[in-house]
Amino acid sequence: MNEQNKSGFKTFVKEYWGCLLLFVLALCMFAYCLRGELQAHLVYRQAQEHGDLLAMGEMRVNGNGEIREDHTISLPTGSTMYGPYFDYEAGSYVLSVTFHAEEAVTDQTISVTASGGTEQIGTYLLQEGPNLIQVDLEKDVKQLEIVLRNEGTGELEVQELTFVPGSVPGWEEQQELVDKQPSAETESIDLLPDMKWTENAAFENGILTLYQGDYMYGPYVDLQAGDYTIVLCCDYDQQMGELTMQVTAENGTEILKTQNVQPGTNKIEFSVEYYIKGMEIVIRNEIYDMISIQKLQLSIR
Repeated sequence: MNEQNKSGFKTFVKEYWGCLLLFVLALCMFAYCLRGELQAHLVYRQAQEHGDLLAMGEMRVNGNGEIREDHTISLPTGSTMYGPYFDYEAGSYVLSVTFHAEEAVTDQTISVTASGGTEQIGTYLLQEGPNLIQVDLEKDVKQLEIVLRNEGTGELEVQELTFVPGSVPGWEEQQELVDKQPSAETESIDLLPDMKWTENAAFENGILTLYQGDYMYGPYVDLQAGDYTIVLCCDYDQQMGELTMQVTAENGTEILKTQNVQPGTNKIEFSVEYYIKGMEIVIRNEIYDMISIQKLQLSIR
């Protein structure tokens, strides 16, 4: 390099050294980000191979639920974990769930649905620690959703959640034992004595009378997942108007069933997909006649 070229190079460096420095820094930053993105992609792919939904970061929480950096999920009372909304082909899958409970839990369940929660696949009981559940998909499904809601009094920590093709050894034998259990309805629960009603209503000799403008509500019981039947026996003049029963939960925010009821015996059937609190039955007398209610029973089918 001759003197003239050296001088020109020095002048260029002197005038544009700031730009060169920014270019080098930008190049280093780009390489660093690219390396981080590559590492994140590799970690995601590895988790995907093992069906690790927590490590993939595809599960979500509501309420006071928290997704931690160590790929565990904290679920305080009333919060829910849900996701991943993936599509799966028909076949058998193993749902592996491991959780720790701050306090002893009973009847903790996890449910699997598809098509945005409109298609029920199954609800399964869990115990603290590891759980292996075989989920059989009879057809290809879209937007599969796994839901775990903490209805206990202490915090739940979900430590593992995987969903992979496969089967659980002895699962069919377990289901055969379940199928051999009696299928008859359990003994009905008489709800009428536990119901509440407005001041003018009268309850005598086991019969509740609702006068015009009165209404009955309650009993605010908690229900496990399952299929339920309410038997209502009532009497009123149908020519004076229609009578409607509404079944709700969670302080009236979740409607389970709305059905017109006729004079005589009525069966109101509804399903609960997960543990609910505060089931409420409401009947309002909005007709020009008194209504007598002789029976109100609840049973699980």
